[in-house]
Amino acid sequence: MRQTLTSIALALAGRAGSRLAIAFGAPAANDTLLRLLRSFPEQPVGQVRVLCVDDFA
Repeated sequence: MRQTLTSIALALAGRAGSRLAIAFGAPAANDTLLRLLRSFPEQPVGQVRVLCVDDFA
């Protein structure tokens, strides 16, 4: 169940993920999905080769 909810959180997060979880019969609050998302380990960032600046913004 945790793996399913984590997959939903990675795909949709928040409210949209909560609605999908309810449709799958695994009700979970949006805060729960966000908590699962935050606990998921991040992949390390390698060396940055190119850095661009958006001067339009």
